[in-house]
Amino acid sequence: LRREAPVGGPDGIRRGSRYRLSVRLSDGPQTGSMTLYPGQFLTGRDGEQLRVWVEVTPEDTPVFFDREDLEFDRERGIYDYTLDADGKGVTLDLLQGGTGMFIVSAGPPVSQQLLVVVVVNP
Repeated sequence: LRREAPVGGPDGIRRGSRYRLSVRLSDGPQTGSMTLYPGQFLTGRDGEQLRVWVEVTPEDTPVFFDREDLEFDRERGIYDYTLDADGKGVTLDLLQGGTGMFIVSAGPPVSQQLLVVVVVNP
């Protein structure tokens, strides 16, 4: 015996049909912004320093640099890092060739994440 899948796939969704979806934000509208400097794709050479920082609106928005990502790249010898005292920036001391990456997050009301890619000795 052969059993056939229901028409329209397992969820009953059919091709060529119209569906109406309503989407509502759970925490209200986004009311802030996040700008990353100098950008999301960075290159440099051994011995150089790169500073990455974030400007957020409103200014009291929490900013997080993913320490696990930064530590992983430090252990691989790509760069060493120092977080700014205010938590809104990081200075990278480039050590050897390779590629690293880390995530920068801004909390509510911005609620945004950006991926930063760092290439040493491209």
